[in-house]
Amino acid sequence: MIFAQKSGVDVAKVIEAIKSGAAQCWTLDVKPQRLLAGNRTPGFKSSLQAKDLNIIMETAHDYQVVLPGTAINAQLFNSLVATGGGDLDNSGVIEVLEGLNNEVLAIE
Repeated sequence: MIFAQKSGVDVAKVIEAIKSGAAQCWTLDVKPQRLLAGNRTPGFKSSLQAKDLNIIMETAHDYQVVLPGTAINAQLFNSLVATGGGDLDNSGVIEVLEGLNNEVLAIE
């Protein structure tokens, strides 16, 4: 969503295009509308998402399994929690991406 917005593309149209393909899922049906409305109240708290990702990373380390995508997501969620966003919905991780890109998702 940040990529679309920053490149001048209509975020809602991008979401609809993605939803019409194989990526269609509950998350795309619900979360973008909430984020675009500025609603980051908890459904599943970011602190719990970070905890779960950290458990996965610890277990992967124990079994010597490399999970680069999970590692990046763990870093994003740990960053959100460290900056006070642990009580936000797990989709609130977009705040970290907003900060990294110097772009705030426009509220409809």
